[in-house]
Amino acid sequence: MSPRPRNNKKDAIDNLYSSLDKRTNKTYYQYKDIRTGTFHGLGSNAELAKSRAKQLNAIIYAQVAEARVHAIATNTTPKSKCENLKKFADRYNEICISRELKSNTLKVKKNILINVVENLGNLPLDLITVKHANACLTTYTEQNKHRMAQVIRSTMIDVWKDAKSEGALPPDHPNVWETTRNPKAKVKRARITNIQEFNTIRTHASPKDLWQENVMLLAITTGQAREDLALAQFKRKADWHKQWREYLEGDSQLMPYSFIEDNYYYATRQKTGAMIKIPLNLTLDAIGLSVGDVIGLCKRTGIISPHLIHHTRNYSTSNPGDPVWKDTISRMFTRCRNKTNLEWMGKEPPTFHEIRSLSERLYKKQGINTQELLGHKDERMTKKYDDIRGGDWLSLAI
Repeated sequence: MSPRPRNNKKDAIDNLYSSLDKRTNKTYYQYKDIRTGTFHGLGSNAELAKSRAKQLNAIIYAQVAEARVHAIATNTTPKSKCENLKKFADRYNEICISRELKSNTLKVKKNILINVVENLGNLPLDLITVKHANACLTTYTEQNKHRMAQVIRSTMIDVWKDAKSEGALPPDHPNVWETTRNPKAKVKRARITNIQEFNTIRTHASPKDLWQENVMLLAITTGQAREDLALAQFKRKADWHKQWREYLEGDSQLMPYSFIEDNYYYATRQKTGAMIKIPLNLTLDAIGLSVGDVIGLCKRTGIISPHLIHHTRNYSTSNPGDPVWKDTISRMFTRCRNKTNLEWMGKEPPTFHEIRSLSERLYKKQGINTQELLGHKDERMTKKYDDIRGGDWLSLAI
């Protein structure tokens, strides 16, 4: 119910509004908070409403006056016509969604904004200084979270660029986040440095769960990541084309699965959208196995399954033939690694993803174009990838 403007009688109370409910023929009163513009109900008792309105006016006018005096005395309220960071953060999230970024990327950006907004959200964009930005980053570097500080800095640089392009900041306003020094992050995770370390870990795979050794061998011969190996299937079925169309049209952020066809392993990368056509006769000399040899091992588990990496016995909520979840692959690798006596020179032990790095180094020694094998955009990129959505299969020459 919208309040009716109060009358101009001499006894009218500031900020007190009344409205007649025609259904009950009663007059109801509301009080408008001048600080926020919000209306608050005061009931239908006229005398009580007036009394409460006078009390509220006395309290709120005193607060407003005190705030104004303090602002004038300390000069801490520079004028700004820009919206605050909290408001623009909502717009930035919408911009990111419209760009069809990967779900994980969207999640990271959203979480970063939540943390920054918590500290700087009420400040207008043009009043956020380099000092504010540095203080925000220092919060993380002091906790040795240098990599997180890097991600925050790069994200907020992007936020400021969009703020300019969206008119939320003047075009000539400096990007305060670019002015900050980029935190240096030391690599804490150890590499699997050679094939002997890989084989040592591999020997601890469970003989009852054949998928464990199979997925390690498939990772090192194809150079592909765990999330892609977990989805890989022996054949391309009719649903592949449907998934591909949905991906191209933006209805799904999930790339269709990798598959085997015409003596090639057609690898798709969930992270980047890269598509790599790997010959089955590609052989990793260090272990004397080809991609085709490993796929043959995946077939000879005694279980009929469409998935290359599949369970061979009942496991928790999974049945024989079901695909193995990517996190299950990671936990398996960790258990196998921890059973070894390998030392990692004071660094964090390697994860399953380090098999991909080892594969690249071993194939590079053989003269294989590892940039194409791993789906990198250029030779300088090892961990940063760009989306080539809508591209064709990149055929690996051997």
